[in-house]
Amino acid sequence: MFVLGVFRVTELPGGVLYRWEADGGKTAAGFALFESEGPAVRPCTETGVIQGDLLIFGPRLAVTGHDSFSDRVTVVRVAGAIVAKFLQLGEPPETAHKYYA
Repeated sequence: MFVLGVFRVTELPGGVLYRWEADGGKTAAGFALFESEGPAVRPCTETGVIQGDLLIFGPRLAVTGHDSFSDRVTVVRVAGAIVAKFLQLGEPPETAHKYYA
């Protein structure tokens, strides 16, 4: 089982900052910036500075660019969790956890 925890940290001028953990932080952890217009998700630092040019956008999660600091598959999963919850609620969620068997 793969567990992905996604937690809202704060709102920044560029969007909402999320911290994510894979398997409780045992396998990976990082930050992502969510922009509700689009919607779009980008990997970033803990202060919200964008890393690389990896962009996951739209309700179908189109993926462009890359980021040598992050695992692309995990960041796409993080984006999917945030965007799915956003589309369900109509606003940036407080959490967006996912469980994979």
